[in-house]
Amino acid sequence: EGNKERYGVLYPLQTFSRDIPVDVCKVPFFVEGSDDFVAKSIYSLASKLSATIEYADSLRRKKLHLAAVFACNFANQMWVEADGILRERLPDAFTKGYFGETGGYNAYERDDGAGAAR
Repeated sequence: EGNKERYGVLYPLQTFSRDIPVDVCKVPFFVEGSDDFVAKSIYSLASKLSATIEYADSLRRKKLHLAAVFACNFANQMWVEADGILRERLPDAFTKGYFGETGGYNAYERDDGAGAAR
């Protein structure tokens, strides 16, 4: 059963992937607590992980999550589309060079395109 009067949320705004290490110190965290004590306790825990921490209620986290999923998945899909167009006209050696320069090829190379939705 547990004590349902006290609860809290520690929400990292970050896409996590099995094969890509994440520097948690650079991840923004959002916290919420059922009361000031819980919120401050969670904030204290988050401050051991990252310097970027803000309070955010459920509605704000929902909007942040939606924006992050859209941005990540849309960008991933654009890499897939660009790759398809370029592969029709150029050999792999050219597309790998292009994607490597712009920073997207390594993310796309995972070939799942799911991003934050995974």
